Amino acid sequence: MPDRVLALVTDAWGGRGGIAQYNRDFLGAIAPAAALRILPRHASDPVRTLPAGAMQSPQRPGRWRYALAAVLDALRHRPDVVFCGHLYMAPLAAAIARLRGAHLVVQTHGIEAWPRPSRWVRWATEQADLVLSVSRYTRAQVLSWAALDPERVAVLPNTVSGRFTPGDRAAARRRFDLGDQRVLLTVGRLASSERYKGHDRVIEALPPMVASGHDVLYLVAGEGDDRARLESLARGAGMSERVRFLGAVAEGDLPDLYRAADVFVMPSTGEGFGIAFLEAMACGTPAVGLSLKGDRDALAPTQGSGAAAMGAPGRTLGDGGDGESGAPRRSLRCGAGGESGAPRRGWQDGNDWIDATLAVLSQLPGPEAPELCARSVAGRFAPPVFGRRAVALMQQVAKADSPRGDGRGDRLQGSGIRHAARA
Repeated sequence: MPDRVLALVTDAWGGRGGIAQYNRDFLGAIAPAAALRILPRHASDPVRTLPAGAMQSPQRPGRWRYALAAVLDALRHRPDVVFCGHLYMAPLAAAIARLRGAHLVVQTHGIEAWPRPSRWVRWATEQADLVLSVSRYTRAQVLSWAALDPERVAVLPNTVSGRFTPGDRAAARRRFDLGDQRVLLTVGRLASSERYKGHDRVIEALPPMVASGHDVLYLVAGEGDDRARLESLARGAGMSERVRFLGAVAEGDLPDLYRAADVFVMPSTGEGFGIAFLEAMACGTPAVGLSLKGDRDALAPTQGSGAAAMGAPGRTLGDGGDGESGAPRRSLRCGAGGESGAPRRGWQDGNDWIDATLAVLSQLPGPEAPELCARSVAGRFAPPVFGRRAVALMQQVAKADSPRGDGRGDRLQGSGIRHAARA
């Protein structure tokens, strides 16, 4: 492991959202083995605890102020590795790595890395000793525009915290004042720049769901500037009483919120990975999304367990159904099938996500279902698995003879990088 790591991140401890969580997971995994200095652009919440060996400076929202602080920190503390937590910060990170003769690791998440970026961002990415991607789709997009050896671009998918586990569902429903309605849930930012998450698709699907006999309530957890539009959409659809906007939900309350729902649904067309799918399934709640982009890495490995479902984005209710009722052709259960207790197969790519949602709502899962859901994500996405991969990748970076940015660096060698690139 490198002795000293400088992490340039948009946010980490004190931040909200999937990128902040990923940074916490990754940096927390390597902190015990390295002196870690974290420079965040933003930290909207108080920072109460940090991993041993880590130091996080106060937030610096201004671009030039942040760049100056990063350069001064590098000059004072001489990092062995510069970790860049967001592609847009790669030019700054590459310049600092070259200035100090340090190795460079660039993290890529989702939509920021899919289109061809500016020349300077491409140059900076190509200086990296290692580029990390949260999904195979993001990795493929990076390789489409960056002149990189494929072995230098590795997939390290998100992990799901150990606090997301099955629990007392009845108590969770009482906590959120839920009755006998079947509850749909989406957790995510309500940002106008992130309309791809599909909140509006779910709202527009509620009238046909109700018309087909389902007494549903849609819970929307998250905040952002798109909330007013979504509230107006719910009113226009006559669904105001069936859509409940919860605002920002505290991290500690999220497990109970997932447990209280009957199905987590997010028909997103732009997820880099979709950590909320894993959080829901880890809490015992089946998840439905689209067979697109990064969603596949979160949903496909668990789909055969009946814990996840994928549909196509352009279908309408009944496209995959039988007769005039629009009932789904296949059933989906987050639980056991048949007498053997073996999990059923999940929904298939060709069917519509609405039909997949109805399939979940139409069946009452058995008492063993939450544990089967949780088990479907416990292996590949467990924190210990993520931590071991993160440490192994950083060890490979540290073993390189010299950083690529100084013009003399050797190609990273070792089965750890090659294996992770194929993950």
